[in-house]
Amino acid sequence: MTLQSPPRGYELPGEHAQSIVITWEPHVSRTQFRRRSLEQATIIEVSANGALVRARTNTDITSGSRISIGRGADRGLVAVRRIEPTSDSSMSHYGVQYLWLDPTLQAKLDEAVSTDTQFHFEWR
Repeated sequence: MTLQSPPRGYELPGEHAQSIVITWEPHVSRTQFRRRSLEQATIIEVSANGALVRARTNTDITSGSRISIGRGADRGLVAVRRIEPTSDSSMSHYGVQYLWLDPTLQAKLDEAVSTDTQFHFEWR
């Protein structure tokens, strides 16, 4: 199964019902010791094996890069398969494939994929 590309010209609406905010930590090589760079990103589409994520443009992220993601106490690891620019040069769309997800996060994403209706993530 492959990730589906968003329609050309697709932009994330401000209050998109199918978007969730996650933590986004790229695993990029560093020339010196420094703190982890946790950022926020937004999942705007999900599929059975991956997602489309809107995050800050980072030239160190390439196809094949691994990214740690999180939502609340749940964690996961994804690999970047595709990078698409947006009209805002400071943001990009990253097509990612799930490599590993906590069971709770996996169940939520599976539930979102198995329904044709809009989904909402509730974290307590």
